[in-house]
Amino acid sequence: MEVGPVPNLASSFQPRSDLRGQVDAVRAAGGPGALTPVLCGGSGVGKTQLAAAFAVTAPAEGADLVVWATATDLQRAITQYAQAAVRSRLPGASGDDDEADARILLDWLATTTRRWLVILDDVTAPADLAGWRPAVRARAGSWQRPG
Repeated sequence: MEVGPVPNLASSFQPRSDLRGQVDAVRAAGGPGALTPVLCGGSGVGKTQLAAAFAVTAPAEGADLVVWATATDLQRAITQYAQAAVRSRLPGASGDDDEADARILLDWLATTTRRWLVILDDVTAPADLAGWRPAVRARAGSWQRPG
């Protein structure tokens, strides 16, 4: 299932195989305290396009849930998380309280064995997302692209 407005890939999209390989290597490390890849760079260098490429291919590569959250501000991310919780029919997610539903999603992501990918796009104030980033724990189902 895909939740959120994943951007279409540009007709001139460059797959950047070397960079994608580096991201895959970080993600494949997994385990307790696993690292979360972060793409940083100036405006217009292709961060969103590379993330969109991951989102587009993730279901075919085994991800059960892909959440694309535009994170220009915390409330937008919370709203996307809440929508993902409701659309995934997670127990307790009602659609009545975005913050509560978003927490239900984060709890589920931290404990499920299902495979998932969450992309927080266009983060402008990373500190604002403290406590709202999905936790990757050992045996949880974060999506790992097959080697």
